[in-house]
Amino acid sequence: MDKHISKVHMQSVSSSYFYPWPMVMVSCVSPDGKPNIITIGASSVCSSAPPTIGIAVSPQRYSYRLIVETGDFGVNLPSPEQVEATDFCGTHSGRDMDKFAAAGLSVQPPALIRSPLIAECPVSLECRLREVVDLGSHHWVIGEMVAAHVDQRLLDAQGRFSPSAQHALFCFGGDYRRVGEQIALWFFTR
Repeated sequence: MDKHISKVHMQSVSSSYFYPWPMVMVSCVSPDGKPNIITIGASSVCSSAPPTIGIAVSPQRYSYRLIVETGDFGVNLPSPEQVEATDFCGTHSGRDMDKFAAAGLSVQPPALIRSPLIAECPVSLECRLREVVDLGSHHWVIGEMVAAHVDQRLLDAQGRFSPSAQHALFCFGGDYRRVGEQIALWFFTR
């Protein structure tokens, strides 16, 4: 099998083979209290202790400046039913509009940070800015989770996420998608 790839194809590979990504709606607030939302397609848990999440944000985005200035943000996981609001918040700037109102979303007051959360999202995580890493076109913004808000209908009897809940919205090569079928359990080869 010949596996040669040129620099021309690198962007295509990075945006085609590292999918699916969970879509997240990141909520933030200006120093004067104006809330905003940005949809992010590249995010990941970075560490479990302390619990940290990373999001890739272009430093040219309005929300990037708000996160850096205020030092916190909310990571809200939309359900597939919120695909329209998710897309809207990723394709419009909040610099000159109230994205909460324009997308038909409600503010959920946070417990420990300044940035609001999105009431309609089944999972919302409060994060304090820990570090920003300049990676080029995007910066990796790392936040430490300080509080989690989870719709109890997504949990099983043991308090774990139920795979049957199908709560997550994913991006796959430009398409929005739901979770697919289970293939195996982690560590099944032990």
